[in-house]
Amino acid sequence: MLQVIAAIIYISVICWLWGQMLLNAINLYMNHQNSTPVIDVEFSCLTGLSFIGIVLQVLCLFMPLGGWGIHLLFALPPLLFYFSNRRLPYVFINALRHRFSGLNIAGWGFFITGSLFVLAIHPWHVINPDTTGYHAPIIEWTLQYGTVPGIANLNGRLGLSSSWFILSAFFKFDFTGTGALTFINAVVLIWCISYTAGVLNKQLRKQSGFIVVSIIWIAFIFGIYTMIYQAASSASPDFIICIFLWSAFLLLLDTDTKSEYAMESEMALIILAFAVTLKISAAAAILLIPLIYKNIPSSSSIKKILFISIPLILSLGAFLARNVILSGYPLFPSTMFNFFDVDWKFSPQLAEEIEIYITAFARAGSVEWEDYKDISNLKFSEWSQLWWNALTFMEKIFFFSVLVSISYLLLNIKKIFATKTLGWITIVCLISSILWMTKVPALRFSQAYLLPLILISVWLMIDRVKSIIPKKHPNIAVIILILFIGGYSIYRFYTFFDAVNIFRPYGTINSPGTFRNCNGIYIFIPQNPNGCGTNPLPCAYNSCETFEPRGSSIRDGFRSKK
Repeated sequence: MLQVIAAIIYISVICWLWGQMLLNAINLYMNHQNSTPVIDVEFSCLTGLSFIGIVLQVLCLFMPLGGWGIHLLFALPPLLFYFSNRRLPYVFINALRHRFSGLNIAGWGFFITGSLFVLAIHPWHVINPDTTGYHAPIIEWTLQYGTVPGIANLNGRLGLSSSWFILSAFFKFDFTGTGALTFINAVVLIWCISYTAGVLNKQLRKQSGFIVVSIIWIAFIFGIYTMIYQAASSASPDFIICIFLWSAFLLLLDTDTKSEYAMESEMALIILAFAVTLKISAAAAILLIPLIYKNIPSSSSIKKILFISIPLILSLGAFLARNVILSGYPLFPSTMFNFFDVDWKFSPQLAEEIEIYITAFARAGSVEWEDYKDISNLKFSEWSQLWWNALTFMEKIFFFSVLVSISYLLLNIKKIFATKTLGWITIVCLISSILWMTKVPALRFSQAYLLPLILISVWLMIDRVKSIIPKKHPNIAVIILILFIGGYSIYRFYTFFDAVNIFRPYGTINSPGTFRNCNGIYIFIPQNPNGCGTNPLPCAYNSCETFEPRGSSIRDGFRSKK
């Protein structure tokens, strides 16, 4: 836990400084005359993290991300910036004071119990099968070798590379000897909790009806298993995507309240540019680009176009190039845009099978590999029953709330579009939800768009019912949430927390296995079907039966066996 706290402090400071450097650079480039607005420290940190992520995407195409040397590359510039700018220490102190000095008992209660929730879950063994099966190996490949041609041939899931794993690799701090994989997950979750504590505090002080929206938000992100819990206990980017997209939505909404300055829209662009490479499900957020273009204050259209284009081209270009190097396809497992005739190309038939399997898994909740084709051929009336039965109680409540919310939004469409940005975000969320619930109907793939629909509908309802909401009820609801979160945190500390976790997280449990010679390269074969984890590379589930090395070195990559 002490390692996690140290990582939270270090990463937060570095990301905040990069965020400030980036904001200064944007001010100079766009010739903004107004003074920099007060930005929540969490948004500055997330902007800096997104910038680091975009740069790392490019770097990992050419080099591994392990070792302390590359950390100096990212630590020295912001530290020099900090000490050379006399005003910056005061900005940093004021940012922290702005967040924490005004917290009341409810704000502090939520921040402490929420943070303990993350610190209790994060240090335990990572047993999530996706993390042990392919998240952790991708992180290890990125650390030790960078981007290696054709590693999808070792295990098809190694081609499912999210840009989040690049940040996970970089912030693993491998040179310290730690076995943890997910420091960065814990950091972003703490930012989310910190921001939410500030919102709770502000709304309770104002006795605002908006507090109801905040309470529902907290209830869902802590109550649904696939949200904060999974992000804290694995390397999964599913809920992380939500934090990135929701932050962009909030920044854009904040722009509506300011007529002269739109730094928030420019920050939203940087966050979105990185977010759309975390998973294909986030790609629909690109639909917000025209809104961002309109919000950016500049007399020069060329400057605005360049400002928007450069981060998007760098981020998406590096993401697509990385996919091609790993599997031969820019949108793997989809074989769309199959324009690259490389000798390490993953089998198109197997890629199609993986894509169909992902759809079948999302429809049935769980499915064995040998059964996926049968499920993929089921009619909607047949697979929807399987899907519904696989949902947990909280997920059923969540989905029912979505249906009610969409109905209410459609009945109040004029009211939504009375606020330009809110209307735009609502349409993007509706389109994205329909697309992903049709193609891959797992709630965790579309929760970034579904939860805002609930919150927007509740916000619209509040205008009509806030006069009949008893003032004490929100306070009681917040107390119940704090007790629930705190109670579960105590349970975790008591049941799944060892003395060693006071100092460091466990990381993954590595499966035993054997080494086999594959044309001069030794391949580690784990006993467990999801057992590669952080075992020695290269790790595969068979030895030269379906693949072969492209050369004498691991860096040469692997190709499908003819």
